Amino acid sequence: MAFANTKGGHILFGVTDNGHDPIGLDDAQSTASKISELLTSRVEPPVRYTLTPFSSRMDGRLCIDLEVANGPH
Repeated sequence: MAFANTKGGHILFGVTDNGHDPIGLDDAQSTASKISELLTSRVEPPVRYTLTPFSSRMDGRLCIDLEVANGPH
């Protein structure tokens, strides 16, 4: 979470590497749970974050926007 040291940022899950094609995740809820678990158990100092689901273009599959707030460093 290097970007937590500055002005925060976003990581999009379920979007192609070019950032233009939301294809969705196989199990967005499980992915969100795993992200939360990793952020709360392995990142020190704790970061403030939000996970926001959004629709993909593929059969209603969901993507996730992880937004990390400005860090204290």
